[in-house]
Amino acid sequence: MSITILLKLAIVGTIGIVALLSFRQKWLTRKKRKHVRGTMLVTPREFEKTINGDGIAIPNTANDEHHYPYLKIKQADENKHFLICGDTGTGKSAIFHTMLQQIRLRDTERAVVYDPKLEFYKNHGRPNDTVLYPFSDKCPYWDLSREITRPEMAKLIAESLLPCKPGNENEFFTSSSRHVLDKLLVKLGECQGSVDDFLYWLRDPDMIDQLLEHEIEANYIPKDAFPQRAGVIASLTQMGKSLELLPSINESRKSFALSKWVKQRPGWIFIGGTGPADQQILQPLFSIWFNILIQQLLDFSESYSPPPTWLFIDEIASLKSLSFLEQAASQARGFNTRLVLGFQNKYQIENFYNKLAQPILSAPKTKIFLRTTEVDSAEWCAKMIGEPEFE
Repeated sequence: MSITILLKLAIVGTIGIVALLSFRQKWLTRKKRKHVRGTMLVTPREFEKTINGDGIAIPNTANDEHHYPYLKIKQADENKHFLICGDTGTGKSAIFHTMLQQIRLRDTERAVVYDPKLEFYKNHGRPNDTVLYPFSDKCPYWDLSREITRPEMAKLIAESLLPCKPGNENEFFTSSSRHVLDKLLVKLGECQGSVDDFLYWLRDPDMIDQLLEHEIEANYIPKDAFPQRAGVIASLTQMGKSLELLPSINESRKSFALSKWVKQRPGWIFIGGTGPADQQILQPLFSIWFNILIQQLLDFSESYSPPPTWLFIDEIASLKSLSFLEQAASQARGFNTRLVLGFQNKYQIENFYNKLAQPILSAPKTKIFLRTTEVDSAEWCAKMIGEPEFE
C-alpha cells in the first residue's frame, strides 16, 4: 500500500472522527438544554410516562428497548377528533381496525363507519348493526320522509341531495334546484310519502308543477323559460338517479331513518359497498347519508347528553365533498361526536373543500402522520409537527 493511499485513508478517517465528535457534542449540548415550548421528540416509553393516557390506544411499531405495542391518549381528548394522513399501505386501515376493536368493548358508545369494501363490517359487525349498502339483502328501506323532522331540515337535506363545492352555493342552477327540491321534500314530509312516491314526482314535470302550484318556488321552473326550466329539471332528474338505486318500499324490508337512529342509537352503522365499482356508482348516496347524519347529530339542544358516537371516514376524498364536514369538525365535540378522518395527502382535501380545507385539517387534536410521497403533503406534515424551542 503506497504512502499516498495511507495518507488518504488517514484524512478520511480523521474527517469521520471529527464529524462524529461534532455530532456527539451537538447532541449532548441539545440534551442538556431546557425544552421551553414546541414539539418534543420522545421514545414510546417517554410518551406513555408524559401523557399517562387512559383513553383510546394507537398501535405502535417503533423499535424501542422497552416495547410498547400501543400508545394511549387521554380519554378527555377523544372528543377532539383524530386525523390520519398517509399513503396507501402505510397502516391507516390497521389503526382504524384497532380503534374499532376497542370501541366495541365500550357498550355505551356507538360508531358510524364508512366501509368501501365492507371489511370493517366483516371484522367488527354484529347482527343488530345496520348495513347501508343498497345492493345487499341486509340493507333496509330508507324512509326519507322521516328525515324531515321539521321544515328547516328539508332545506338541509336538499343541500345534501344536491351538493356542490364550497363557494358555489349561489350559482343559479344550484340554488334554484335546491329551492325547488326543498319545497318538494316539505310536501313529501307532510304526506309521509315514500322514496318511490318521490321518484314518481321527479319523473313527471307536470306533477312537479302541480305540487308547486301557488308556491313561490314555481317561479324557478316557468314553462315559458325553457332553458331555465330544463336546467332545474335536469338537476332533479340526475339526483333521482341515485335514489333509484335504493331498495323499494315494496320489498318488505325493515325501514330505517337516520333521524330515528340518532335518537335511539341501536347498534352501529356501516356505510359502503364491496369494491371500486360500487364506490363509483353509490358515492352520491354515501355522501347524502353522511351529510344527513351529521345534520341530525348536531340537531340537539345543549341540555341533551347523547352517548359518545364516533364517525370513522377513511379515504375521505372518495366521498368527494361532504357539505357539513367543516361544521362537524368545529361543532361535533359539543354533541359528544368524535371524528376519525383518514386520507392520503393534503391535496385531496384542498381539491374538494377549497377554503374550508384548512379548518377541517387543523381541527383534530390528535394527528397521526404516516409515510407520504407527495412533496407538499410531506412539507405540510413537517410544519404541523413543528420544531422545539430550547434555552
